[in-house]
Amino acid sequence: MLFMTSSVIVSAASAGIGKGIVAVLLGYGYNITAFSRDESKLRALKEEMKLKFGREINTVVADLSVRSDLENVVSNHREKYGSIDNLVVNYGDPKVSSFIEISDEDWDYAISMMLKSTIYLTREALRDMIRTKHGSIVYVTSMTVREPIEGFSISASLRSAVISLAKTLTHEVSQNGIRVNTIAQGYFNTDRFRDIMKREIDSLSGMKRLAGEIPLRRVGEPEEIGELVEFLLSSRSSYINGANIPIDGGITKFPL
Repeated sequence: MLFMTSSVIVSAASAGIGKGIVAVLLGYGYNITAFSRDESKLRALKEEMKLKFGREINTVVADLSVRSDLENVVSNHREKYGSIDNLVVNYGDPKVSSFIEISDEDWDYAISMMLKSTIYLTREALRDMIRTKHGSIVYVTSMTVREPIEGFSISASLRSAVISLAKTLTHEVSQNGIRVNTIAQGYFNTDRFRDIMKREIDSLSGMKRLAGEIPLRRVGEPEEIGELVEFLLSSRSSYINGANIPIDGGITKFPL
């Protein structure tokens, strides 16, 4: 069952996938620290969650690529909730471009935003989880790790590294009652996704065209990822560990 005071940190939480995760977890009773670099969107998220659920979330303005910001998130969460019981690492999107056009600066930023942030947040979460002998970590990755897409070399490379990290951690921390899993998201109805659709064609017809390629004939909603994340945090998934679970409507063809 859910620990009655179970807390969770959720990154990149002010919109899109992160917002969907926050909404679902709050509905299940989690104590949430949500962080994002967009202060106005965080403020709107806090107000919306309070109105919808009658409960407040803890919000911190922080950039995933800035270590001092992450240190502030961790200290703020511990001050409010005592310890990090669960961790959900969601990411912003790195640059989408052909490999030859990606600069060293683009790679450096993405490595800080996706990989170094994961390492730091995980290390801090594990300090608490090992002490309390329970906890769950979920990393939100992408279908690009299973089925590469042109222009997504940064995303596929770094998210693959995150999956490898998760698998390795299961052999190091599971004896302490800690599970680590990843999910591989497909196409979801977010502002970012709609912006990408508009580059080729208007948003609605673009989504309809893409949906025709998905076996379920639709793109996903952020809350559907939230439900999967909550399941992986909860004891209902107590024997799922080190898994990379696709949530993509069946669009990826790679069988493993």
